[in-house]
Amino acid sequence: TYREYPGFDQNELDSDIAHHLENLEILGYSIVPNVISAAELAEITGLLVRLYRKQDEEFGVERLKELNDYEVHRGLLMEDETFLSMAANARILEIVHAVLGKSAILNLQNASCSKPGSKHYQSAWHRDFAKDFVASKCLALNAFWCIDNFSPKNGATWLLPYSHKLEKFPSENYIKANGIQLEVPAGSVVLWDSLLLHQAGFNHTEKPRFGINHMYTRPFIKQQIDFPVYLKSRVDPDSALGQLMGFWAIPPKSVKEFRVDPDKRTYRSGQG
Repeated sequence: TYREYPGFDQNELDSDIAHHLENLEILGYSIVPNVISAAELAEITGLLVRLYRKQDEEFGVERLKELNDYEVHRGLLMEDETFLSMAANARILEIVHAVLGKSAILNLQNASCSKPGSKHYQSAWHRDFAKDFVASKCLALNAFWCIDNFSPKNGATWLLPYSHKLEKFPSENYIKANGIQLEVPAGSVVLWDSLLLHQAGFNHTEKPRFGINHMYTRPFIKQQIDFPVYLKSRVDPDSALGQLMGFWAIPPKSVKEFRVDPDKRTYRSGQG
């Protein structure tokens, strides 16, 4: 199906993961359908409504708007075990490990709520891994869970394919010609290289649109929130979940703490 040249070989997809890896390498994003059921989505939506209400009462709407954090909820997994399980979803982690290695950690978990007629603070084009360089290997990978159907009508996320490979921000003309708006059913997870440019759309409906963003990184990259501090009484530090939450990549707090036996170090060997 293609003209062969010496050294110009075709990718061979021998698994579903290989399909996502190819998409991520070339396009910068890939879509995993049917990750959770309608019943699970309903439960998560109820949790999010309650957590957002609690957040508004605790911090105040005006203060959250002042901080550009009004439609965002950070650290969901510290509020409910449902979100801790979501961060450790085996189907998604299999892809994360294939991209970043098995020492990858969770950098952040944030919910976004795009309210009707409201311009979300993430409506500007941006990178979640906000760096001015590209890398030969992926350093950070997003897994964005669509809790509602994502469509142009309710302000689905816009992506700029291939932009994870760009060292300069492209022109407005290029973005207008090449940006795409997602149309993805609820229960799907959209994966993208965290250097990929994207923006939140504008919600023209009468209902809020919920999504939950996870960013996984190589372990030498600092977490947005210090999960080991919050989770030390709930997660076994020696477990696989403890590793994912960053318990194995804690810098020693002194020379004395550094000079312990290797198996007792807080930053364990093999973590990058």
